[in-house]
Amino acid sequence: MVSRRVRIGIVQMKMSDELDENIQTALAGVEEASRKGAEIVCLPELFAWKYFPTTRSSRQTPETIPGRVSGALS
Repeated sequence: MVSRRVRIGIVQMKMSDELDENIQTALAGVEEASRKGAEIVCLPELFAWKYFPTTRSSRQTPETIPGRVSGALS
């Protein structure tokens, strides 16, 4: 069995209330990690929306696949 090294990138980011802003921030982080040689890039679990227990309103709605997030990342 042949083994090889895989470089993994981790994106840390502060989420805003705006989905499109979060998508752009995530994409910028993925691009930077890729430029540095990452083959796999990990985003925060809830990168597209603020963590729901910290928000007063529950404006987040489930997103279909395909949708804006999956389309941007694909």
